[in-house]
Amino acid sequence: MNADTRPGAPIARPKFQLVPIAEIDFFRGSPDLVRGLLPRSGLGVIFGPSGCGKSFLALDVALHVAMGRAWAFQRTEPAGVVYIAAEGAEGFWRRVVAARDRLGAWEAQFAMIAAAPNLGASPGDGPELVASIRSQTLSQGWSPGLVVIDTTARVIPGVEENSLKDMGRFVDNADLIARELRCLVLLVHHTGKNPEAGMRGSTALHGAADVEWSVSIEDGVRSVRLAKSKDGADNLAWSFALAVVEIGTDDDGEPITTCVVENVTEPSFGGTAKPKRLTYPPSLKLLMAAFTAALSDHGEDVRPFRDGPIVRAVARDHIRDAFIERHSADDTDSRTRAFRRAIASAVERRELISAEVDRRPFIWQP
Repeated sequence: MNADTRPGAPIARPKFQLVPIAEIDFFRGSPDLVRGLLPRSGLGVIFGPSGCGKSFLALDVALHVAMGRAWAFQRTEPAGVVYIAAEGAEGFWRRVVAARDRLGAWEAQFAMIAAAPNLGASPGDGPELVASIRSQTLSQGWSPGLVVIDTTARVIPGVEENSLKDMGRFVDNADLIARELRCLVLLVHHTGKNPEAGMRGSTALHGAADVEWSVSIEDGVRSVRLAKSKDGADNLAWSFALAVVEIGTDDDGEPITTCVVENVTEPSFGGTAKPKRLTYPPSLKLLMAAFTAALSDHGEDVRPFRDGPIVRAVARDHIRDAFIERHSADDTDSRTRAFRRAIASAVERRELISAEVDRRPFIWQP
């Protein structure tokens, strides 16, 4: 249809509008949620192997953003946060309680979705998710500046992660959330079989990401590297630690534990965080001594994972007995509780690995 060229007729606005150079400007507010580490909008990815602490890290930075509190010694821009706990929602409740109590985040503009939307289809649950977040946060008097999806794998059921087309649909949905809510979408994602090769799956995700954090663990030290930053300096690195905390007791009076992030260092250039190795608390020193003794006396060659390597491991009961024998508490119940806390700490720090083999819990070193 041709434009109306009669005198006095309204001039139609061109679909592709030219902006003269003198009128070109930029946003002069803070460009980042976390200065130099997370932008205000777009798509971000935190990726790493299982057990590296990436989900704990994502929760910690999200709560600091929700409170407008400095993180990793960097200024944050206060913003509401919606955290989609698509993987292990029950365990995530514990993490939130522990982090909330530790940080005093009771009034933070933070909400959780304990479900896994389907973002691997077109359009999938993307539009409904946006509408749900928008309506519910609006009724609470805030809007989200950060939406965390933990993990990517759980919101793309049936998707072939190595398929450019399939992952392209997911990227489209992530872009939809970021665009409609004017926020940063931050994904928690896994590495592949070779962690050095980066995040798992198609390069579509890497190409679309505005920022990427690579999380790793070596010799008990958890490190983060800014692997990609479209509008900033990459190759920054920093480190963090996980501490085991008690958040209550179960019906049998046994402690309920989880982990919280602590000792986040200031990012520096160079590609490696170079932190000091974490020191062993006395209980962990005692546990490692018990493990060494039990492994010497009762070690077995087991294959904990199908198609995985054979490892030298020891049944958990033998370590417990050696620990209780060495512990100085007056009663067995106290020693047993101390053992449970110590083993949880060792596994979280990746000093030890735990898995069931033929329905028996075994422990070994990485």
